[in-house]
This record gives sequence, structure tokens and C-alpha cells, in this order.
Amino acid sequence: MIEDQIIAQKICDLHLKTIGELNEILFEIQEKCSEEEFHAYRRIVAHLMYTFWEALDAIYVKHPSIKPEQFD
Repeated sequence: MIEDQIIAQKICDLHLKTIGELNEILFEIQEKCSEEEFHAYRRIVAHLMYTFWEALDAIYVKHPSIKPEQFD
């Protein structure tokens, strides 16, 4: 995994921001799409979020000092 802690922190910040944005778009499209469209897209987004969380977990194992306190 990422050895450089500064780069690891940048990656984590980007992943967390992206997860938040994906979550926001889910709320937006839920109101504007059919239920079928929403569920199909939500499955894709859930897979993406899971992948981001896996990467975050791996980085936090390597660099526990950058793990946000609320994630404990």
C-alpha cells in the first residue's frame, strides 16, 4: 500500500470527498428518477463506495495516525 504518509493522506481526503459526493448524488437522483433507475444506479454507487472504503481501510492500517477519530 502507499508508503508515503503525505500521499496517503491526500488519497484518503480525496476518497472521503468522493464518497460524500456520490452519496449526495444518490439523494438528488432519488427524487428525479424512477425507482428502477435509482436502484440500478445505487447498486453501482454502492460498489464504488465499497471499493473506496476498502482502500481507506488498507491505508489506515498502514498509517493509523491519519485515520479520523470517528472511524474508530
